[in-house]
Amino acid sequence: MEPLNILHTSDLHLDHVLTEYRREVRAVRRGELIGTFNLLVSEAIRLDVRLLLVAGDLICTQSAADSTVEVVRDAFARLGRNSIFVAVIPGDAEEEGGLELLRDACSGENVHLFLGEEWSSISPFPGVTVWGLRTTRRNSNTPVLSNLFVEGAGMHVGLMHGTFAGTPGLDSSICPVSPEALSRSGLDYLALGHYHNMVNCSVGRATCWYSGSPVHLNFETRGERHALLASLRDDGVRVKPIKVASRPHRVVTIDITGKSGAELCERLEDMANPDLCLRVELEGLVAPGAREVLAKLEGEFEDRFFHLKVTDRTDLPTGDQRRQDRRRRGRSRAGRQISTPAAAGKTDLQGGQDSILLSEMALRNAERDFVAKIETAAQRPPVAKDCPGDGTRADEFGEANREAILSSSCVQHECGCSKEVVDRATALGLSVLGEVFCHDDREVAGCRQKKRSRT
Repeated sequence: MEPLNILHTSDLHLDHVLTEYRREVRAVRRGELIGTFNLLVSEAIRLDVRLLLVAGDLICTQSAADSTVEVVRDAFARLGRNSIFVAVIPGDAEEEGGLELLRDACSGENVHLFLGEEWSSISPFPGVTVWGLRTTRRNSNTPVLSNLFVEGAGMHVGLMHGTFAGTPGLDSSICPVSPEALSRSGLDYLALGHYHNMVNCSVGRATCWYSGSPVHLNFETRGERHALLASLRDDGVRVKPIKVASRPHRVVTIDITGKSGAELCERLEDMANPDLCLRVELEGLVAPGAREVLAKLEGEFEDRFFHLKVTDRTDLPTGDQRRQDRRRRGRSRAGRQISTPAAAGKTDLQGGQDSILLSEMALRNAERDFVAKIETAAQRPPVAKDCPGDGTRADEFGEANREAILSSSCVQHECGCSKEVVDRATALGLSVLGEVFCHDDREVAGCRQKKRSRT
């Protein structure tokens, strides 16, 4: 057969609400998504492709405008006038809002929308068969590729919105695809959607790729954006990534330990770019008085970037290295110990500019008092409750009964200070006390007996 070129794309998410961006730039970003879609249509015509594959999540139908649907329908019609056939499958973005708008957008004669939950096929050109199915809640946990049995001679192309086993960074799993199922499928090329970065998942003679999203939708998609040009040949499939221009996105981590506010501001000045979307993650130890400066960084510098997000992951310094070690261990189990300024605003403490500092100091003081109390309690025998001779201390029962009393559910706990620390932490929006207990801290406040060990 003569080589046949295919352009493979997915996950454009047209009319996405883009809540990760500040409100002032969302409309601009949505316009850029539509501009990228029109660019891909023009590239398909320029590259003389015969088939455009859209592997799901073309439109966020829950938030899409009628004007966007019209743009897609007109673009597909333009492809038809250039003898380009379009095959589309729905993704989870279409399933959430219903398929009516997608059906409208794909109503052209040169467009086929796969709506069945089982594999079906079309033959837009002699010697080429395209297989596809719709991903729904009913089949999302099913390894549907194992149910595909290709028929007929020629080249066979599959179109799926699903998860290839072992894809790094892809948390959600729908219609899982295994390498074994791919190699047995008989497909020459499987066009995947759902993952927003480009990945080659080919196995043996079965060529399989994620095209990734050709646009940035948040800070999880960084680096260059692509569509894929796949050429079907008698000797196999050749795939060439096509770069797609997109607004740059960067994530920068800055350790501010020992750095002054002026140094941090100078670093942001150096990165200033009105076309850049930047997320800055601050880490390290920060002096308590500098928290106010960190909280204001985003507002002071946002006009020097297209979009700026500052994430505060810093800790307060302490002179006790043992407490630093406990803090690190606690953070790995229970999240960061120090709240962001937004979470600290939930505290019931009074105070303006110093409220964050006061909240953190109050939490640390309450925690220190609590640790001191449980250390003191460990030095004296426990009080038995509802035992013979209520109020009798353990040593009056004899050493033989001491271990039984210590492990008994009737041991009375003095939890007033524990409840104070937990309530203070909750007011600050923290998942805390990992450095005090190994298990659920709310159970301590509720006085439910449970064996625990100090971390």
